[in-house]
Amino acid sequence: MRFKGFRRAILSTIRDYYSLDVHPDFRSIGKSHIPVFLLWGRLDRTVPFALSKQVLQDNPQSEFHSLDGVAHVGFYENPGVVNSMLIEFLSKN
Repeated sequence: MRFKGFRRAILSTIRDYYSLDVHPDFRSIGKSHIPVFLLWGRLDRTVPFALSKQVLQDNPQSEFHSLDGVAHVGFYENPGVVNSMLIEFLSKN
C-alpha cells in the first residue's frame, strides 16, 4: 500500500477483474501455441490453486509448476526456486 498506484491497482482489480469471464482469453492464448510459463502457489487465496486445472486445460502448451508453501507472489516468496525455473524456461524458448 506504500507504493504509488498500488491502491488504485487493487481497487481496479476488485471492480473489474473478478466480474470478468477470463476463460475466453486463456483459450485464445492456448490456441496461439505461444510458450507459456505458469507457476501457481498452492496456498494462493487471491487466485485459488483449484483454478489452475481449468487454466491448464485452456493452455495445454503451458509449462506448469506448482509451488508448495507459496501463496500469490512466488517470485517474492521463493525467488531462488522461481528464478531458476524462469531462467531455464527462457533459455529454452
